[in-house]
Amino acid sequence: MPITGDFEAYLTDNWYDHQITVDALLECEAEAGFDYAVVMPKTKEIPDNDGLVEKTADNPHTLPCVLMDPKRGSEGVDDLGRLV
Repeated sequence: MPITGDFEAYLTDNWYDHQITVDALLECEAEAGFDYAVVMPKTKEIPDNDGLVEKTADNPHTLPCVLMDPKRGSEGVDDLGRLV
């Protein structure tokens, strides 16, 4: 049986005046026929990777994809190592 996934999904507080929580996202993904969602934090200089990992930790249908600016150097590498 094939597995389907959305490989670029985001959690956000304001998407057309709607909050996109993990539950809301997965409801939309299920309607579209997806089994899994690769979820990314809102794109900004220092994304909320910790919040993303925390929000998706208890759901086996979400795969958190943290974002890291390579310009952060060793600080970014340390954060990445902690989050993986």
